[in-house]
Amino acid sequence: PLLFADAVRMPRRELFALRRAILGLSVGLVAVTVLGAGYLVDWLAPTVPLAVCCALGAVLSPTDAVAVSALAGPLGMPKRLLHLLRGEALLNDASGVMALQTAILVATSGELKADQAVLRFLYMSLGGLAIGALVGALLGEAGSWLSARHAEDPSGQVLLTLSSPFVAFALGEAAHTSGILAAVGAGRGCKDVGLNGPGDRRW
Repeated sequence: PLLFADAVRMPRRELFALRRAILGLSVGLVAVTVLGAGYLVDWLAPTVPLAVCCALGAVLSPTDAVAVSALAGPLGMPKRLLHLLRGEALLNDASGVMALQTAILVATSGELKADQAVLRFLYMSLGGLAIGALVGALLGEAGSWLSARHAEDPSGQVLLTLSSPFVAFALGEAAHTSGILAAVGAGRGCKDVGLNGPGDRRW
């Protein structure tokens, strides 16, 4: 739900303008963290297989989106930097999960094919975003329909708002994609149809 809310609040213009930096951080920084932490732990504990060490690095690699939002106010970050960090926190889940699954695959089977890893990464990330966007758009349209007919009773819209990230997450996981990215996509989908949360009159 927190990532869903951050996705709703994230301005589209800034997200598009910073897309290269966000993708570089969400993919490149995760890779550096996974390999750096993996080789460090392997150097400290030589008996532990390198793949297991990289799995530990993959667990540590995704940033905490809640911490970014919590630190933004007291530190008074520049808006551009804040948007960059929030965008990176929204999208790096797929990289971290992909790195973790790849490390586990190597540790258990000893086999790794680069093309399979790339295809899995694309499926998990793009599939999760697509499922989430579809869920967000459908629930957003349902919210618009409810608000047009029951404007005096906002309970239906509130229920849709609260259920959107959970429905998107469950469907994303059922399709073996990134459930958290599905929640992010649902937030963008709701925003795209004009449902911007409690501040919107229809909510």
